[in-house]
Amino acid sequence: MLDVHSLFDDIVAHGYDAGGGIVVTTTFLTGGLFSADGFHASNIGYAIVAKEILDHLNATNGTNFDLDLAHTLFEPDVPVITTTGVRDPAAGPFGFSLSMWKELVRTNSFGDFETVFPRPGKRAKRLIER
Repeated sequence: MLDVHSLFDDIVAHGYDAGGGIVVTTTFLTGGLFSADGFHASNIGYAIVAKEILDHLNATNGTNFDLDLAHTLFEPDVPVITTTGVRDPAAGPFGFSLSMWKELVRTNSFGDFETVFPRPGKRAKRLIER
């Protein structure tokens, strides 16, 4: 039986050595293990779990499954469609157009777009009063 709980405890404490000097951690947004929502695993996180399952199967059953994490480590883990379901040609490198950002902000009750993303040179509005 694979102890996934212990695997994640170890990753929290030490990170996960993905090889080539790359260490994946649980640090929010930059660690690589979790997606941008901070709750669900990223593609890298899911690949690490899959690799650990395959390594466990190999050790216990004498199989020879292999999973190279390099493809997952170097592929962007971001959405590539807009709210209309069609890729916006004006979208930036991550596939998010200005209209998609505005829709995301509007539908998640973050406030108005200018409050969340002030124009360059403008001071951000205070979201919480002192």
